[in-house]
Amino acid sequence: MVQEKLFELLTQQYEMAKIEEAKEDITFQVIDRAVPPEKRIKPKRKLVVMLAGVVSLFAGVFAVFFMEFLANIKEREEEGDEQA
Repeated sequence: MVQEKLFELLTQQYEMAKIEEAKEDITFQVIDRAVPPEKRIKPKRKLVVMLAGVVSLFAGVFAVFFMEFLANIKEREEEGDEQA
């Protein structure tokens, strides 16, 4: 009975020691060093900036025309109310 308890205790300690050793033994091996590219391929920043500028220009012009359209509709409604 004593030997069984002793065996269980030693087995538990052995398992704990293996776990601790595995935690400490984590290592990394570098296979190939990373080399930065000489020239960027993607994203093409100039193209993105130019497209964003053109799109925002058209969106701004559209917004101005739309706001003017809404103002004209409101003005017509007010004129119709005054005439009636």
